[in-house]
Amino acid sequence: MTGLILATERYIEQNYIDSNPTLHMEQSTLEYLYAAFSLYEYKQTRTRKQYRALLEEYRWDKGSTEERRSLKIAENFQAFVGCPEHLAVLPVPILLRLCSKNYNVLIEKLQDIPIGGLTCKLVLELIKERAKFLKSQRKEKKVGNWRATPDGNRYYTFGKIVEDDHQTGVLTEKLIEQFGFSPQRIVRMAIADFYDNQIVEIPTDKISSLTDLITDEKESNTINSEDVESPINWESKQQEFESLLQKDTGGTESEYTNESEIDSDKDVNEVPNNTQIDIDSQATVQQEVPQEAETTPTPLELASKLQFLRSLPMPFSKKDRKFACEIVSSIASTCDTWESIATVTQRDSMSLAFVVGFLEDEQKAWFENLPKLLADYAVTNPEELMWVDGVTRTRALAAMGFEVGSKVEVITNHHNCKGRRGHIVDLSMTNKIPIGVRFPGMRKYFYYTDLKLVCNQNEDDAASEDISKKVEMLLQATCWEEVVSTTDNWTEELKSATWKVLGEEAQQHISNLKNQYFEKLEKIPQVGDKVIWNNCPGNLTSWQPFMITDIQGAEAKLDFYMYMVPLAELSKVEN
Repeated sequence: MTGLILATERYIEQNYIDSNPTLHMEQSTLEYLYAAFSLYEYKQTRTRKQYRALLEEYRWDKGSTEERRSLKIAENFQAFVGCPEHLAVLPVPILLRLCSKNYNVLIEKLQDIPIGGLTCKLVLELIKERAKFLKSQRKEKKVGNWRATPDGNRYYTFGKIVEDDHQTGVLTEKLIEQFGFSPQRIVRMAIADFYDNQIVEIPTDKISSLTDLITDEKESNTINSEDVESPINWESKQQEFESLLQKDTGGTESEYTNESEIDSDKDVNEVPNNTQIDIDSQATVQQEVPQEAETTPTPLELASKLQFLRSLPMPFSKKDRKFACEIVSSIASTCDTWESIATVTQRDSMSLAFVVGFLEDEQKAWFENLPKLLADYAVTNPEELMWVDGVTRTRALAAMGFEVGSKVEVITNHHNCKGRRGHIVDLSMTNKIPIGVRFPGMRKYFYYTDLKLVCNQNEDDAASEDISKKVEMLLQATCWEEVVSTTDNWTEELKSATWKVLGEEAQQHISNLKNQYFEKLEKIPQVGDKVIWNNCPGNLTSWQPFMITDIQGAEAKLDFYMYMVPLAELSKVEN
């Protein structure tokens, strides 16, 4: 023990260092932080080439463990760039641990600790508490696919869905693309519907045992009636919607007042005692009610009911779903023009997707007819294509002749392309400007009103004849330079069409010419290559090989020779 103390004293005295080892550790951490912050700043403000040069200068390998650790610490502790001394009391391993996903939240707590109050013991206690919390989260985890988030919340995940027919994935993609539903909403609605259908109803013979616990006769009747699915009470739905509408419109009168007065039993039965009503008048009143109920709803009425449906919370209950199906069925049976459809949906794409989502199988014909109705209406009202998205707009554009592959001409100055011709390559289902047209070297998107179809048979015949001539010109080429010279002024469409017309042998011949050219090109010296000068003067032979610093035409400039040298006299040195 004495020998160890003497050795320690001699070491301290010999190196002139402080006897307190913690000071050296704090200084080490501080120097590490300085280096990490400097390296991180250099990487963010310099090019990749400059950053790599810096690492090579300090003999660090890019992607090394030490580099990754330094950048990780600097990135996570950016809040302490101005005061790295605050972290000097923490060893580097603890800093790295705080950078991990599970303990990263503790860094914010360190910012609240005043300078001088941070100690290694305090941080270790915070880490210990965090570890206990994470352990408790794992213990509380139930059987299933629940996952915990760093802030203590949880979420549910599904495993991989492997199917031979890929039905789940295909149908999910269709719902997303056609109706704009999010994947979470699709899963939520599907599971809620399946759960409702799986609930076992209480048998009738067991209901009587429940009535003993209920003193109110009306409540018992309500319980018994819940097991039998009752028809939709339109009056209650109507009154509920009117109350919501009055809140939104500031207490304005509802347009359904007269209808609710006719259907209300209270209005029919409340008669003064001294008033006599004969049988004929009662029959007249009773007959008027069903006649009023059978009237066809107007588009404005359907729009109000659809607005009310969309205000209900999702997922729908059984009654709400039945109510929605009845409203949608009424829309499909009465709205046979696009103008009425636009009125009902209030020109909202999500409302239209809502209607389509609740269509029954027998109403699919109505959905299939939507693109034709939209196409006919958009001829005089092109603005309708602005709010409709998804497959309906794409099919409507196709019905109007704007299909992928169609040749069009720009008739407006949109994108400064007036008069240019191209081909339709995309019909976007989400972009407000839906028609993608490809021109030589670029692709632009246009409205329907920016374009006109080009359908000229004479032009097509002339183009076909022109392609035949281009094919003959290519077949006569004997080297790749001739191919490039021939096709230099061709458009991308013409090159593609000509290549498709060529046979396999002709395509292989041109490919061989290209390969031969590039093989020859690889042997030609370039700037930066080391070369042997075949006709080198004797006094310069010891300087071989030279390096090419510049090339001008058929001559090259060498690094140790002031005059230009013909490229033909230089041979490339293989590495």
